[in-house]
Amino acid sequence: MARYETSQLEKLKAELLNHCGIREIMPSDCKRLSADIYAKTHLQVSETTIKRVYGFACTEFMPSTFTITAMARYCGYHGWNNFIEHNSRA
Repeated sequence: MARYETSQLEKLKAELLNHCGIREIMPSDCKRLSADIYAKTHLQVSETTIKRVYGFACTEFMPSTFTITAMARYCGYHGWNNFIEHNSRA
C-alpha cells in the first residue's frame, strides 16, 4: 500500500481535474471521469471510487495504490511514485 500525505493526494486530485478540464467537480462528473481514466490508461476506476476520492461518497479509507496510480497515469505520469518525484522537486 502506498504511503502518502493528504496534501499529496489533494495535489493529484487538483491536477486530475485540471487535466480533464473540470473547474469544480460535481457528482455527475464522476462517471465521465471514470470513463476518461479507462480510455487513457486502460485502468478501471469506478464512478463510486471517484466519488469517494472527491468526498461525494462516504469512506473511512484513503484511496488504494491502484486508484492513485491510475489517477497519476491519467495525468501523464508513469505512476504514483513518478508523480511524487516530479512534484517534490524544488
